[in-house]
Amino acid sequence: MNSEQSADLSSHPMAFLLEGDFGLHVPKTGDICTGHIVSVSGSHVLVDIGAKSEGYIDPREVEQMSPEDQAELEVGSEVTVFVSNAEDSRGTISLSINQAIMANEWSNAKDLLKSEEEIEVSILGKNRGGLLTQIGRLRAFVPASQLGLTQHEYRDDYIMSQFQGQTLKAKVIEVDPDRNRLILSAKEAAEKAKKSKRLEKISNIEEGAILSGKIVNIERFGIFVDVGGIQGLVHLSELSWSRISNPHEHYTVGETVEVFVLNIDQEKARIALSIKRLIEDPWKTADGVYSEGDMVSVVITKIEKYGAFAEIQGDVSLEGLIHLSEISEERIKEPTEVVNEGDKVTVQIIKIDMKKRQLGLSLKNAIDENPVLEASLSENEF
Repeated sequence: MNSEQSADLSSHPMAFLLEGDFGLHVPKTGDICTGHIVSVSGSHVLVDIGAKSEGYIDPREVEQMSPEDQAELEVGSEVTVFVSNAEDSRGTISLSINQAIMANEWSNAKDLLKSEEEIEVSILGKNRGGLLTQIGRLRAFVPASQLGLTQHEYRDDYIMSQFQGQTLKAKVIEVDPDRNRLILSAKEAAEKAKKSKRLEKISNIEEGAILSGKIVNIERFGIFVDVGGIQGLVHLSELSWSRISNPHEHYTVGETVEVFVLNIDQEKARIALSIKRLIEDPWKTADGVYSEGDMVSVVITKIEKYGAFAEIQGDVSLEGLIHLSEISEERIKEPTEVVNEGDKVTVQIIKIDMKKRQLGLSLKNAIDENPVLEASLSENEF
């Protein structure tokens, strides 16, 4: 029969008669089906799954069932079965209730993996690698590295023995039915629970709120403040309107500070805080106070290759830059040849831009106002 004849037959209105087993389910090995028990004779149980012939539950499986489970195998009862062999040499369909149950257990385990749901399991034992437990009928394993313990702790046999008979909150992190591998993590469950509690606390905080908290950690990039059990970060740029290069010089762990809630990231459970937002922005009050040409006293706050930053010492404190070319009339390679951090000197304002928040300063234009510095430069010149 050529392809054209085959196509003609398949489109014929009576083609369904050629299929022979019209209306019957054709099971495949590995299928899970729902059927009805049609016959029970000792350990021989016959099940109708809608196929051209009934299937038999493995007699050995029936014999190993508890008396209670065997009693439920009644004619007319509905059962879920796994097709372990769609058709053996005798044309018989082999079925298994246990394999159907296990397939369902693995399906549930995959759902737990996908949902990242926290579950509670009982610890049944231990080995050198971790703890043994069970989810339903599936054996599961919690590796020692997933317990949230130190290496010293999980290598301590006494400490690991204390888990025996205890319950543990865990999360499924790996499901592999082919390798009979079901891995759990108590550490990830704990982290998820911690994040959940953090999110709950964060939900009670609003952006723009002013809170009181304690400094719990200080880093080069900012300080961490505990506000009601939640740690938020005050970034270096939000500590002060003036330049701060080292937070350790201005704050101490345990110190109580007032903070302004800048931003709340619900997804990442993070809070951005500010201290300087609770202080009036000096640039908003500086207009009319300072003008180009003014001589002002400053403190050198930071040294860079290109110049020195200095803060005006007055009713309104602004920070500006003394460019390398404005430090001395003499050619110098480094600002430290003339000034160092902490030095108090007089400078001239040579540029002030309120919109851009820029302040240009000159030390060389005010050398007459710095007798000690002038003398030092003269000695170096000599």
